[in-house]
Amino acid sequence: MKTALKYLKKIIKEFEKEIKTYKYHKPILGVFATLCIFLIVIMPLYDVYSVEKTPYMQPTTREVLGNESYGFVIKEGPYGNSTSKVKVAYIVGQHPREHFAHEATVENVKEQSPNFRYCYYLYYINVTSYTDDFAVGRMNGQILSNSYVVPDITKENFDFAVDVHGTDGEYSKRVFLFTPLEKGTSLDIAFTLTNIVDGVPYYHAPNPSSTEFTTIPLINNGIPAIVYESFTAQPYDNIKKQDKKFVLGVDNLNFYPNPCY
Repeated sequence: MKTALKYLKKIIKEFEKEIKTYKYHKPILGVFATLCIFLIVIMPLYDVYSVEKTPYMQPTTREVLGNESYGFVIKEGPYGNSTSKVKVAYIVGQHPREHFAHEATVENVKEQSPNFRYCYYLYYINVTSYTDDFAVGRMNGQILSNSYVVPDITKENFDFAVDVHGTDGEYSKRVFLFTPLEKGTSLDIAFTLTNIVDGVPYYHAPNPSSTEFTTIPLINNGIPAIVYESFTAQPYDNIKKQDKKFVLGVDNLNFYPNPCY
């Protein structure tokens, strides 16, 4: 910094000599002096305060867990309290046409990260083939989840996993959650969430397709897991508000071993 200032002073003196050769040099010198004060005094202060006011962004990593011709899977985190012993996974993208629910959940996790008690990771399932085909797109996402998401969550021994989906109102409940194997810790967590998150009842959707690929294998591997269905046939701001309540509810859970599990 000192070297830069010395160099700047040298340039200023040279310009001053040049300006004095003109007949009406005094007004020019006044403008030039003002400019110098701005560059030397004001700009450094602006930089200092800009840096100080920049919010701290927790460093996160993105890891490609798997890549296939029909899509790929990315793991991103940590978010929240990276030192917490409790780790929670959010799985998004398994059914590509439900992307509004996925996007709203991801945004809420990132925005609420500074306030979280627990540590969170996002598992992005990115289907790239037949995304608009209802049956094929869903199956591609389910296979990616079973091949890459389930093994990683199991290996990392997460305390809880949420498989995020979206519904446009085809069920008797618009927003709901359930666990496909109604026993142990998964069921306890599901019922606790329905009590602490307003407007999210327990409802087991008929004939779900994703559960045998994701939540059932996770539960069988010892990872408590639920399906969360967000209502997406509404303005995006409403979806996001709805999902914000859910992610905050998850962070208010008290995780403990269930002897009946």
